[in-house]
Amino acid sequence: MGITLQDVECLLGLPINGFAFLGLRRTVDERDHDFLHALNWTLLDEHLGRPDQFKIKELFPRNPEQQVQPNAGWTNREVEQYTARVIYGYLAGLLFPDSSGRFAPTDFVSYLGDFDTIANFSWGSAVLQDYLVVYVGHPFE
Repeated sequence: MGITLQDVECLLGLPINGFAFLGLRRTVDERDHDFLHALNWTLLDEHLGRPDQFKIKELFPRNPEQQVQPNAGWTNREVEQYTARVIYGYLAGLLFPDSSGRFAPTDFVSYLGDFDTIANFSWGSAVLQDYLVVYVGHPFE
């Protein structure tokens, strides 16, 4: 017995129809630009495990003074960036962590700058593929 795309759709509520998510291999400068543009986050070396792995704990600071809280005076752009951070936290922490649970890929951050576009991807198939590679060790038999 195995897990299917329909299982992912039913259990996680993720779409399985849409564009294939192939990820993007970005240069360090492109990755840093994506984080700044989409999340308003300036990446530092201590935020990363490897150049393509973001430390999940950085999204959720333990110190209350460091936690970002929504503000009624924010511009639309600031609201979009905050929302993108929350979505990245969900994707990174729950759907795409590595096998240690400490790191998440930086590949899909560039998609978070455009909410209309990311809604058209088959996130369910991306999660299933990631699960098969990370936890089972191979995507296909």
